[in-house]
Amino acid sequence: MFTNTQSRLKYYETDSYQYTCGLRGILYKDHELGPSIRKLLWKIFDGPPHTILHLVQSFEISEILARIMVHRGIADKESAEIFLNPKLHDLMPDPFLLQDMRKATDRVYRALQQKEKVTIFADYDVDGATSAALLRKFFRHIGINSEVYVPNRITEGYGPNIEAFYKIKDGGSTLIITVDCGTSAFDPIKRAKEELNLDVIVIDHHMVDAALPEAVSIINPNRPDDNFPFKSIAAVAVVFFFVVAMRKILRELEWFSQNSLEEPNLIEDLDLVAFGTVCDVMPLVGLNRAFVHSGLRLIAARKNIGFCSLTDSLKLQNNLKAHHLGYVFGPRINAGGRISEGNLGAMLLASEDKNLADTITARLEFLNKERQALEAIAMQEAIQQIEERGITEFDVLLDTPVIIVTGNKWHIGLLGILASKLRDKYSRPVFALSIGELGVTKGSARSIRGIDVGKIIIQACSKNILLNGGGHPTAGGFSIATDNILEFSQYVKEEVSRVVNIQNPFDKARELYFDAVLDIGAINNELIEEINKAEPFGHGNSPPKFILRNVVINHSSIFGKRHVFAMVSDVYNQGIKNKVLKVINFYGVENEVGRFLLASRGQIINLAGTLQTNYTDHTKVDFIVEDISVENR
Repeated sequence: MFTNTQSRLKYYETDSYQYTCGLRGILYKDHELGPSIRKLLWKIFDGPPHTILHLVQSFEISEILARIMVHRGIADKESAEIFLNPKLHDLMPDPFLLQDMRKATDRVYRALQQKEKVTIFADYDVDGATSAALLRKFFRHIGINSEVYVPNRITEGYGPNIEAFYKIKDGGSTLIITVDCGTSAFDPIKRAKEELNLDVIVIDHHMVDAALPEAVSIINPNRPDDNFPFKSIAAVAVVFFFVVAMRKILRELEWFSQNSLEEPNLIEDLDLVAFGTVCDVMPLVGLNRAFVHSGLRLIAARKNIGFCSLTDSLKLQNNLKAHHLGYVFGPRINAGGRISEGNLGAMLLASEDKNLADTITARLEFLNKERQALEAIAMQEAIQQIEERGITEFDVLLDTPVIIVTGNKWHIGLLGILASKLRDKYSRPVFALSIGELGVTKGSARSIRGIDVGKIIIQACSKNILLNGGGHPTAGGFSIATDNILEFSQYVKEEVSRVVNIQNPFDKARELYFDAVLDIGAINNELIEEINKAEPFGHGNSPPKFILRNVVINHSSIFGKRHVFAMVSDVYNQGIKNKVLKVINFYGVENEVGRFLLASRGQIINLAGTLQTNYTDHTKVDFIVEDISVENR
């Protein structure tokens, strides 16, 4: 199980070596740990000791924190300083490095001078909502008359469409700014100019080909001709750079003083940037980490009425983390766009009226519960399809390298969630299709690292297998004539199999990396405080994972109908008073890990997972179980 893979993943076959905080650095061979219940490959990082010691001495930090940093590639003094003290001021590039930024600011300044009405055309997810809210708030401050238009996911689909542009024209707008969409909207943007005399500015972050639409300006760090130093940023971050550039122009023109207006403090909008960055799964490193680090503080400071309403309605305390943005707030904002009312998220996050915000929040909560009910039905149907084909979570992946499921009128707003959850459950790419009326089927795809579903979808479009589609390496969406589903399924299987035969990506998908092995006696609030100094955690900066070796299950039970908890203790405590630890497996009644905990009282096992502060008693620490291995004796 433990093999040499790269220089900083070095595995020893020696006894333990002791750390000052009670941390054990034992690194085990396969036969010592026993098989993983989820058939995952357990691997333990081992950073160079001299590098870890250097960070400990240079920054007066604990050894565990230094290990976590080194394991995430933070090995020199400069990167460590940025990691421990992420300051936006030190990382912000000149926004005018973005192609077409000057064209965009000039056109918006003209709209300001001529008192034009501007429509912000936004995507219906969190990144779109935060982008629209940020731009709307800025325009409100400087006096531009603006409104937000979010297309109906069911009737209009993704991105700009000429029918929407006609409505916008009739509403009196002369300038449209698309956010988190528009880079591939060739026909609607061309027709907007030719038929409606509408100017369009695109602010986006999606991958693009060399060809671009005929817009006034296209601000996108992923343009082939763009040399902006940060590529993996959310659309809301690109919008932030635009408003920074716009404020700079107005400042240089002395526009604020001439109009007796204070300059907007754009730092106070970093809560929106943080929210979009986390929910669009951008890597939380460098600039993105600084955005989220600052944004979480602003949410705690209750600067945004929309966030306050969400926090209060969910009875959350102020100690919010990136996890809450992605898994608590995010689904509720997305619920509006997934079900029927995509404009609610942007309205809430740009609101200045507490009563209105509370009304929107209540509506989003209702839609989220509706989404959960529909999702549960679709998930059950999809799993039944998969199991009828003999596919399990633990089968030989090369035999079934991709999963394609179809449903009769599954809600198309849920296809992405469905594909994502199935991808996580079965550790392979998933294409989820909803057979609709009039011979057209919609689909979403989610993938693992190493299999580019966006590329597969784009190629299928070029071969006229699909009606349209696009995406990223790990996610995509498409439309297909229902009669072509069989041909498309065969094409997907061939393409995925071809990639797998060249370089098998499934081994990587099955790997679990750990920062250290812990004794239960070492788990306390002091350890949690050290770990939390590496926050915010998320994509690109994953929460530290640990192994608890040689623990015995004293008791186990079900809570909340679907979750499993157990009380465990060290088998070998070396004379130390035996300490009991609560371990939790969420949705355990539905998976092998939880069922094992329930059925194995007295069993000696190894646990893999993460640490978190207990929700109800902050003096206690829980261990969140991801996998179990059973000792071979």
